[in-house]
Amino acid sequence: DDGAGAVRRVGGAETDPGEDHPLAFGFQIAVFPSREETRDRVWHADIHAMLFGGQIWAWARGRRIPVMRGPALLAVHRMLAAVSAIIEAAEQNRPANVRLRAGSFVVGMRRDKAGAISLSVGSDEDGVVTVPALELDAACAPVLRLGSEMLRARASIDRSQARNLRVRSLRAELRRLSRLLRSRARATSFVNADPDRLRA
Repeated sequence: DDGAGAVRRVGGAETDPGEDHPLAFGFQIAVFPSREETRDRVWHADIHAMLFGGQIWAWARGRRIPVMRGPALLAVHRMLAAVSAIIEAAEQNRPANVRLRAGSFVVGMRRDKAGAISLSVGSDEDGVVTVPALELDAACAPVLRLGSEMLRARASIDRSQARNLRVRSLRAELRRLSRLLRSRARATSFVNADPDRLRA
């Protein structure tokens, strides 16, 4: 389909987020809303809710890189699976190497023994780019943000799909991974109970 009649949304990082963010993602999606007469009869686990077209790009250290064109939410789904595996490896303090595909889209994440993470994303059409030497939060948080904003954009076009079990499952996975990332950040930080001693 050429997308005629679809509702379009743009989200995420539309411009370079700056040096403080070594990695960020943006997207554009085109979604056909459910017809009025079928909105109250959304299939409970309809895969079609995830098969809308779009494109995803990445901002990697100041450069905008095309990541994929096609079913954007399926690509996000694979990225979340890679993030889940890397967070689990970080919890167990072990190296990991994950490489997943969704059609022509490829995502890879690697955690070395020192804890540095490299993220590879791309497609057979546009090529694959690797962003090396990322900390856990810098590698995982942009993917979680991309998924959250894309689901929000999807729901703004067709609210009836918020009842879809596949969409709910993806949203629950996003929440779970966000909690794990926040709890890990809290575990690796501390509050100085004696600031005067530090000043001295």
